[in-house]
Amino acid sequence: MKRSVGSSRWVIGYTKDKIGITDGGYNNYASALMSFGSIIMPQTFTTSPTTEYIKWYDTNSTDLEEQVMIVKGNYDASTMPPYEPYIGNSYPLYLGVENLFDYSTNILANANIDNVNNIIKSDNTCKISYVKCQPNTTYTISRRSPMTNRFVVATTNSLPSINTPILSVLSKNDNTTTSITITTPSNANYIVVRFIYNLSDDYETYAKTIQIEKGSKVNSYSEYGVPPIELCKIGTYQDYIYKDNGVWYLHKEIGKYICTASDNWNTMSYGTNSWRLYNVITFNPIDNETLIMTTKFKGIPKNDRNTDASVIYVDGSNVFAIRNTPYTTKELAQSGMNGEPIYYVLANSTNTLIEDTTLIEQLEALSS
Repeated sequence: MKRSVGSSRWVIGYTKDKIGITDGGYNNYASALMSFGSIIMPQTFTTSPTTEYIKWYDTNSTDLEEQVMIVKGNYDASTMPPYEPYIGNSYPLYLGVENLFDYSTNILANANIDNVNNIIKSDNTCKISYVKCQPNTTYTISRRSPMTNRFVVATTNSLPSINTPILSVLSKNDNTTTSITITTPSNANYIVVRFIYNLSDDYETYAKTIQIEKGSKVNSYSEYGVPPIELCKIGTYQDYIYKDNGVWYLHKEIGKYICTASDNWNTMSYGTNSWRLYNVITFNPIDNETLIMTTKFKGIPKNDRNTDASVIYVDGSNVFAIRNTPYTTKELAQSGMNGEPIYYVLANSTNTLIEDTTLIEQLEALSS
C-alpha cells in the first residue's frame, strides 16, 4: 500500500466486517496491522485467513481516493509500481477461449525436438509445429483423443528451423498426458510442439486435437480463428448474451480500440498550467457523454475534463484525449500507449449471431 502525498499519521488494519472510516476511527479494527508516519512508504502487510476488508485511517487527509494505491505483492520504494488511479470496472469478461494453434501453417517437416542437445534437429521421420508467443507468459498446450505417445513442448528465441537452439523443453512421451503448462523464458518468441510419433501418423487428425492458450487452465476446445467473446460494462452501459427463438446473440454496447505504435498523437496546450495529448481514431462513440476506460488513465466524461489529473476522455466523434499525460512527445505516446486497449460506449448498440458451436454448447448447458 502506498500513498502519493504525506500525512502526519497513517494506520492500517483489517476486519471481517465492512466498517466505514467514521465508525470508530482507527480504533475500530478486528486487528491493527501497523501505524506509521508519512516518510515510511510503501508498507507491506499480510492479511489473516478471515480478512474480507482492509481499512485505513489517515489523521490528516480527507482525500484518500486520490492518494492511495493498493497492489498485491511485496514491494519496496525502488520496485513499487508508479501511482495509477482506480478506474472501476475496467477488466472485461471473456467467454470461450482463443486457440493460438493454427495447424495448417508453421509446420516444420523432417525435424524433431532434441531435448538432449537442446536444438531442433534434422529427422526425416517426424515433423513439428510452432506458434508465436510472448516472453514471461504462461501458456497451456492441451490435446484430446486421439493421442499418440509423443507430446513434447519447447521454446525458442528465433524462428524454428534445423539447428535452432532450444530455451526450454517439457517431454511427456505417453498417450495419457492431456496438457502441458509452461511459463516462457524472458527471451522466448516461439512455442514448438511435437504431437505425432512419426510421419506415418496422419498429421491433420492429431493436429485438430491441439489447443494452445494463455494461462494455466485447460478450457474446452475452440477452433483456431474463433476469438473469445468479450463482455464489458461502463456505468449503466453493458454487453450481454441473450437467446431469442432458440438462437444465441451477443449484444454489444461497449466498443474497443487498441492503440498502435503508428497512432497519430499530437499535443495541444489546454488551460494555463496544463496540456493534453489527443489522437484521431476511427471509432464512433457517444460524443461528450461516454465514459472511456483504459488501464493507464482514469476515464471521465468530456464535461469533467477540467479536473487536474491524468484522465482520458472523448473529445469529438473520432478523438480521444489524455490530460496531464506523462508522454511529452508524440514518439513517447506511441510507445507508451502501444497495445493499450481503449473501451468506450458505442453510439449504436449491435446484436450479433453467435456461431461458435463449442460456446453454444456451454451456453445451453448453463441455461438448462
